[in-house]
Amino acid sequence: MKLLIFNGEPGDFAGRTSAKLTDYIVRTAQAAGMETDVMQVGALGLPFFDFSHRQTPEAVLQMVSRFKAATHQIWLTPLYHGSMTGMMKNALDWLEVTAGDEPAYLTHHFAGMICWADGSHAMNGIMAMENVAKSLRAWVLPFSIPAMQRLLIHENGTLNGEYARKIDLMVSMLVNAPTLQPAVHV
Repeated sequence: MKLLIFNGEPGDFAGRTSAKLTDYIVRTAQAAGMETDVMQVGALGLPFFDFSHRQTPEAVLQMVSRFKAATHQIWLTPLYHGSMTGMMKNALDWLEVTAGDEPAYLTHHFAGMICWADGSHAMNGIMAMENVAKSLRAWVLPFSIPAMQRLLIHENGTLNGEYARKIDLMVSMLVNAPTLQPAVHV
């Protein structure tokens, strides 16, 4: 079972909130027996979503391959102007190249959502990611983690215990999610 951790924070995220969350998710998932793949949106080198390309850009093909290979995913992003980051949305828009696949998009994939904000509006980012995930036919967990930035990480750089327990629960839900297969018609 492979878990894709899709980090929507643009730029160098070393030492930042998303890096601390990602590191914790990786440790938790690996302890639960999951293989992990961390995909940091800023490192993908994706062009702006545009179907006028004669061929799908290689960076897009590589990203799509990683999404398709992991049927269990956690998407995380800081809140940017009431939503996910623009780079994250751009990457997800590129999944349109899988529309003709069988199955299309992220059918039979499970996704958990984490968003944090300086204020109390992180749920807006969760809802934006959920809307996209559902449009891409993924099964979104009925449990998400909206967080207030100031409560998420302690001054010493460690993850707040309450949020650690929530991530543990999210990973557990993904580990125990059923394997979805297409229906066989006789």
